[in-house]
Amino acid sequence: MRKTKQSTLPLHTEIQADLKIVQVTSSLLRERGGPPQVTINVARHLQSRGFDVHIIVCGQRETTFGEHKVGEYLDIAKVSVFFSRRDSIYGKLLNIRELKKFRRFLLDADVIILHQVYNYQNLAAFWICKKYGKKFLLMPHGTLTNYQRAQHRGRKFFANILFNKLVTGAASILVATEIEKNQIRSKFETRVDKVGIGIKLDSKYRVEEKTKICRNFLFLGRISEKKRIDVTIKAFALFLADFPDAELTIAGAGDYKLLSKLNALVSSLEISSNVKFVSWVSGEDKNKLYQKTDYFVLNSEDENFAIAVAEAQSYGIPVLISRFVAYSEIVADYNSGVIIESLDAEAVASGMRIINEANYANLSRNSLQSAKSVSWDLVIEKWVSVIQEMRCK
Repeated sequence: MRKTKQSTLPLHTEIQADLKIVQVTSSLLRERGGPPQVTINVARHLQSRGFDVHIIVCGQRETTFGEHKVGEYLDIAKVSVFFSRRDSIYGKLLNIRELKKFRRFLLDADVIILHQVYNYQNLAAFWICKKYGKKFLLMPHGTLTNYQRAQHRGRKFFANILFNKLVTGAASILVATEIEKNQIRSKFETRVDKVGIGIKLDSKYRVEEKTKICRNFLFLGRISEKKRIDVTIKAFALFLADFPDAELTIAGAGDYKLLSKLNALVSSLEISSNVKFVSWVSGEDKNKLYQKTDYFVLNSEDENFAIAVAEAQSYGIPVLISRFVAYSEIVADYNSGVIIESLDAEAVASGMRIINEANYANLSRNSLQSAKSVSWDLVIEKWVSVIQEMRCK
């Protein structure tokens, strides 16, 4: 077990400091996208409000848990790790000794939050909670959306016999957006709370309004099929016919075979001089990338939120995203970008032309307001409200 020193952030005295929150997740690697980032930030902000927060990690290798990976938050929350031989998106099958320790952690908690659905440790947590009458909250991170439930139907058929019990057994399903909430409620008769996902508004990189310099588009995120980067590239090739000075940067890591295909697509379209591939970026490198970006683009087939989009908006960057990205409901509310209705090159290219011709100053100003609406300082209050209600029951 790995424990950390306690947070030095100021406590909110109106909330009991001894309220114990346990979060269970498979990984804290940022490269895994939303679930690790949410787990980390929820822990950080709950602890700043006086909660005693404990993160339990199941299924991460010890070699990827070095302090160079997690040092930035080890002083915020207590962390215990059940290490495995490889990093697995499905978590870990705990052995008997580990199950006993895992059970102690859960029984000692006032509120239990399980992250994602299809993880081995979640099944263990469900049966422990059921046996001892403990309530738990479940955040599926998009795994229960219509799109995700349609993937791998055969493989999930038998798994759902068990995991559907986990979903219906939760005291509440925690979701990021109204879109995700409605999709889950249409399939499960269980309580669903929209608590949201937040972003950190870094005062170091704060902007009042971004000034358009040229036509630089950016995709930043995990390289995977559902992001439809191929459509973005084809659309960009059409856009270049009118604006040959435009640039597209594709930043991220993930599916290496897909990345090779995308490189080949760029070459076949003869637009290599206008498209640049960069690997995963973070810290100051990511800041510099955002600073020179005019538009952020994400034509995904499914996103239950899209942290990267919200983060880009915090830099005053207007966004071009598909209607399948749930953050689109916020973009629509604040008129901070263009929403694509269909995932084909012509539609996306048309969106690129529309956003290029729009009033950039207004879009940038609206983007900042979009980002402020999902800052963790605001979002965490919704989490606190649900947690306090669960504690009272």
